[in-house]
Amino acid sequence: MEYSQDFLASALLIDIIADDADDFYDMRRRLGPLADGEVYGYAPARQLGGSEDDRQRVRVPEYFDVIAQLTPYRLVEQTSPEPGYPYGRFRDVRQIGRPR
Repeated sequence: MEYSQDFLASALLIDIIADDADDFYDMRRRLGPLADGEVYGYAPARQLGGSEDDRQRVRVPEYFDVIAQLTPYRLVEQTSPEPGYPYGRFRDVRQIGRPR
């Protein structure tokens, strides 16, 4: 049986969403429900050596502020659909801000 690219992309997206949902509910069971302004985050951040076991409830502004400083901001654009990429792709345009 042969499947269209749109079907395969949809199936992959559903699989990713289902995995993320399972992960979210696992974190909720382990760490409790989130309060307003919280997310389940890594402490330390993954880029600083954190692992799957290092998750905890963290405040959104502070967490995102730290995460945003770990890698440079990039301006990206989404391309038009093309063969093999029915939803287009993301292409780097440039780095935002000055290099470190």
